[in-house]
Amino acid sequence: AMVRTSGYSSLWEDTDEDRRPERVKRDVIAVALATGCGAAASSLFISLSNPAVPFFLRPIDAPLRSLLLIPPLFPVHNHLYITYGKRSRYAYANAAFGIGVVAASAFAILRREGGGLTSMKADGHLPFGLFMGSLCFYHLAEYLLVAYYNPHMLSTDSFLVQSQYVGAMAVSCFEYFVTKTFLPGMKGWAPATWLGLAGMVFGEIFRKGALIQAGHNFTHQISDGQKRQEHELVTHGLYSISRHPGYLGWFWWSTSSQVLLSNPVSLVLFSAAAWRFFHERIPYEEAHLQRFFPAYREYKRRVPTRIPYIP
Repeated sequence: AMVRTSGYSSLWEDTDEDRRPERVKRDVIAVALATGCGAAASSLFISLSNPAVPFFLRPIDAPLRSLLLIPPLFPVHNHLYITYGKRSRYAYANAAFGIGVVAASAFAILRREGGGLTSMKADGHLPFGLFMGSLCFYHLAEYLLVAYYNPHMLSTDSFLVQSQYVGAMAVSCFEYFVTKTFLPGMKGWAPATWLGLAGMVFGEIFRKGALIQAGHNFTHQISDGQKRQEHELVTHGLYSISRHPGYLGWFWWSTSSQVLLSNPVSLVLFSAAAWRFFHERIPYEEAHLQRFFPAYREYKRRVPTRIPYIP
């Protein structure tokens, strides 16, 4: 529910005004500026010398201190979402600010420890820096691709940062820091780093490639009502390899992120959760695709999903 009804209603309310190209362009500019502001704030926080940092934060590695700016953004996001709606530029900027904070933290780690990619074992936080950088690219690119191909569907949901996902990533980070503290020998081994990074790159190629190839036919929400007039069945390119290359990419991207971090518990949990999600989602989605496209049955018979144990 949105309560602002003043002369700014065309800017803040969830109306057709939000779907105009000019509006979307301004939204993207706001996201870019907010990302830059988040990166600047994070960099400033990182650059503070120890005398300027509260004593209880001094034991924390400098590039990681800036991540403390993230938790306050969640209640702010909830307030903006409830007050102004999911197409609020305020909410966009709040999410983008958080991405900027994480991106600057990742950059600081990679600038300091990037040489560790050539060693057998990195003793710092290089895998975590790679992980954070990959997260920033994933979520920002998802938003921008929706803005380009489906601007009428653009919202804060386009960042794909839902509460369940945030909880999963919090568990992943918790495992990383606990094992890094008490079992440091588990972390930073080159085979895990390179294998995990390669899996994330592979997943992103399929995920983003699927979005780009399908264009306006790809949406984050399942079309389970009436068929959209412009909706077409895409079966070539990546879609000739997998019926759901976007899902396949996300499956390998998410599981590979835990290989990168050397998180054995989260690897099992992420794999199980992702598989269960797609095992339930794909049959439901395909029931509607078969309703929309008679040719889908033959396409389904011919092309597998390539997700393990989901035909």
